[in-house]
Amino acid sequence: MKAGISRIEITPALHMTMSGFRERDHGAESFHDPLYATCVVLEDEAENKCAWLTCDMIHFDRQLRERVLDKLADKTTLGANNILMQATHTHSGPLACTIEATDYLDREYTFTAQDEAYYHFLVDALTQVILQAESRLVPSKVGFASGSLTSLGNNRNEPEKYMDNSVNVLKIEDLEGECRGLMVNYACHPTVLTFSSYRISADFPGAMRKQLSAVFPNAIIAFSQGACGNISTRFTRRENTVRELDRLAYGLSGEVLKLLAEMRTQDAIHIRTMVKTVQLPIRDFPTDEEIYQEIADIKAEMARLKETNGDPALIRKAYVSLQGPERNLMIKKNIGDIKEVSAELQVIDTGLFRLVTLPGEAFSEIARDIKHQSTTVVCGYANDYLGYILSREGYENAGYEK
Repeated sequence: MKAGISRIEITPALHMTMSGFRERDHGAESFHDPLYATCVVLEDEAENKCAWLTCDMIHFDRQLRERVLDKLADKTTLGANNILMQATHTHSGPLACTIEATDYLDREYTFTAQDEAYYHFLVDALTQVILQAESRLVPSKVGFASGSLTSLGNNRNEPEKYMDNSVNVLKIEDLEGECRGLMVNYACHPTVLTFSSYRISADFPGAMRKQLSAVFPNAIIAFSQGACGNISTRFTRRENTVRELDRLAYGLSGEVLKLLAEMRTQDAIHIRTMVKTVQLPIRDFPTDEEIYQEIADIKAEMARLKETNGDPALIRKAYVSLQGPERNLMIKKNIGDIKEVSAELQVIDTGLFRLVTLPGEAFSEIARDIKHQSTTVVCGYANDYLGYILSREGYENAGYEK
């Protein structure tokens, strides 16, 4: 088998509008760590190939994917069904990556010429990083292992409820056994830095990359987001600082190193891919009167928590919960007569591990129901963005996402 890996920096300019939090009222003020697009290309003995691209962006919509595929069309032997594109979901990156995305919320921002320029740069960069990884295919060995981590994230609505705490690691090494690359998959919102931060950052995945790069200086380290729709650091973080990024990332880096200590690599894989389109129904919305009552109830609870010096995490939960009914009002107004949306699901099976994509912010229980084997890796925010994709439990429990 052969493997190739490449990385390109996609850090935006200062002062560009940031994504992730509607509360921000101006552009980026500083840089904490670079944003990257990283691609791994694998080839089996029959010359079947697959590409796994992960990018430090808020999400990866279908329109952006199509732009990149169009650029790749006459430059690669990789077929569209064999290329997985996903975002890490950092909330400290540029909004400009969403220029062509479908948005049923009331957009409060008009994109600028600088945003347009960044978007064109991004399409070119993502195209280039895939081609570079393919051009660097060399005989290699790969290993895969899965562990668990409970110290970084948990269920952000009901901390005692289920979360997918699996840590999945793909290692690429040369024939002499030196590590050339790591892809680390874990499900958790990268929101240690919140709306009060105006630093460009990959959040905890960036801290993890830096920590592991100190151990493997000649390797490219990448992060793959899982099904983290209801998973975050809301109840695990002690503060919203860059120092806290490092502390929380130590747990993830440590689990990766533990898995690598026991991992065995192999020089053969067998690549198979499948893509299926399914129709997802649009949910039934409450009446406007019910939504306005919910808004009033949440505001009353927020006031009570503040008056009684409540837990900051619970105050934040109430504040975020307010966004749920407010978002529902916007979506009801903007979605029109649409009754269902198309969702493309992709499976890439290498024999050693299997990648399954979900096109948006899927709840953790959905990943649980997909993972019949520990070698199955769920990739969220992949190939398209349909917003929150709730599990049955998600509709039954508290949360602004429903």
